[in-house]
Amino acid sequence: MVAQKGSTMIVSRNCDEIISLRYLTVSVLMLACLVLAVGQFLGNVAHAAEPVQEDTVAHKVVEGKLGQSLVQVVVPKQWNHNLILIAHGYRPAEQPLSAKFSTDNVFVKTFVDEGWMIASTSYRRNGYLIDEAIEDIEFLRQDITEHYGEPRRVFLVGSSMGGAIVIRMAETLSGKYSGALAIGTIFHKPTYKPEIPLLMISNQNEISGPRDYAKKSEGRTLKSACWVVTRDGHCNVTSAERLEALQSLVRWTEGVPIQLSRDATIASVIPPSVAIFKDDNTSAHAKITTLHGKFETEFTADDLKRLGIVLNADFSVSCKGRQVVAKYGITYSSVPKGEWVAFVYADNGRVVLARNFRDATQDMDWCVGDELTIAPVNAVIENKGNTR
Repeated sequence: MVAQKGSTMIVSRNCDEIISLRYLTVSVLMLACLVLAVGQFLGNVAHAAEPVQEDTVAHKVVEGKLGQSLVQVVVPKQWNHNLILIAHGYRPAEQPLSAKFSTDNVFVKTFVDEGWMIASTSYRRNGYLIDEAIEDIEFLRQDITEHYGEPRRVFLVGSSMGGAIVIRMAETLSGKYSGALAIGTIFHKPTYKPEIPLLMISNQNEISGPRDYAKKSEGRTLKSACWVVTRDGHCNVTSAERLEALQSLVRWTEGVPIQLSRDATIASVIPPSVAIFKDDNTSAHAKITTLHGKFETEFTADDLKRLGIVLNADFSVSCKGRQVVAKYGITYSSVPKGEWVAFVYADNGRVVLARNFRDATQDMDWCVGDELTIAPVNAVIENKGNTR
């Protein structure tokens, strides 16, 4: 539920708001009592033999607007007063604001089932921003405190640009936060002086920056930890790896020593192929599953291999009479700004079609459930009008 407060929209607690009785008239009270009595009588008649149904909902998702930002808060059934605040990474300016994050993964499910609240903000705008994002995260923390109560502990989790954001917060806002997890982080004017426990986890091709940060913070009483995932990519870290990292960070704040450097790789499950191949293996078809500024598909790395599409090779993607050429890379930066790239998500083993620093879904009428056709660039494709 969203409630108005001055000039700011805030997230409220749905039906938990308390309405003072002094604003109710006697006649309204009498009417309410009459309705309640009649309802109870009818309910007893209709449902006397039925057992009471227990509330089996483990959490609720509250969405709203906070100032200029959108917010999403996952509220557990019984909050243990621990809070995780998510700082997302860079998003193209033309992409719509969104605070949504998936609740259908082991990372979120585990913490919510344990009673943790998890929340995210879209920030007030897209693009590259650090200080404004910190303000919006702080605004969200304050709003949660006002409407749900004071958190006992607050942990920050940021990816890419979000990693730079939570590192800055770890260096400057130690009294308000308990620990920070930076995933695939970039760096923005770091001081190398974290004031709260800081764990960085990155893919092997991007580990030099975090290792440098950890080394430069070695002389401090509070050191930072740096873990590596032995696969290439950018923030290509599975939910299980994120879960292990944050759980270790939490234990660290409780006095349990953490490994300052380690291999944090957890083998991911390779999904079975559902693609339909042409008899001569010159092309294959599969559907779009999700749109978030990019196209997540049913294709797997094995599907690309079967078509002879190897890493760094170009291949065509067509749908609804539109065709683009993408490079099979490891992350967005595998191609120049604005060009198309495809890479595999470690978390689900599926191929993602994206554009570097651009919203891939813009100006494309492809939707969830639409069927994509992929083929090596030397294969004959009926659709014309090639775009790169």
